[in-house]
Amino acid sequence: MVNRHYKYIATETRPEVLARIERKIEWVGHEFILFLRNMVEEWKTGKDLREVFPKLDEWAVSYLSYRKPRYQDPTFWDQFDWLTKEQIQKFIEKDRKEADEVFAFKEKPRSEFYDLLQSLTFKYYPEVQELDADGWIMFEVFMRDEYTNYELDFEHYDGFIKYGFGVDDLDLPYEEYNAKCAERWKEQREAELRQKEEENKTEEDGL
Repeated sequence: MVNRHYKYIATETRPEVLARIERKIEWVGHEFILFLRNMVEEWKTGKDLREVFPKLDEWAVSYLSYRKPRYQDPTFWDQFDWLTKEQIQKFIEKDRKEADEVFAFKEKPRSEFYDLLQSLTFKYYPEVQELDADGWIMFEVFMRDEYTNYELDFEHYDGFIKYGFGVDDLDLPYEEYNAKCAERWKEQREAELRQKEEENKTEEDGL
């Protein structure tokens, strides 16, 4: 799954870098299952989870609504008074179709991660399926936090490989690594822009 989600990691062959990546893979899900078990044990005693997690009501709104396609406000089309209702409806449907496709593409890695972790959790820790609504909210909170950790860890190594860092850079201090990464991103971006300008000039000269 990591190789599917991060194309540069999939090309890595250096044993030292692969060992670091494998170490991160081994820890995926540990924090999630630890927090989940602690929450379940509190819930089983009959304790109000709102006392344990004071932000539960806030999370109930934000965590269950953020994963939605971004549709354009239909009132946007009201300014084009020369369009018929049928034409506006077609534009709205087209916009929603495109938003659904973009969402599905961006959501695929998250969905795969959730499916994998949930299937393992339900298989080896079946009692979580007895949770009430509050318990499921916290399940979602822990899952989202675990996915954020997953993204941060493997985006780091994907960038490490993409920007040509060496084995000796594996233990660079955080701030020093970020500074070098920003510098290499800038260099790569400038090189891409120069290449594009040259390609455009070549096309113009050929006209």
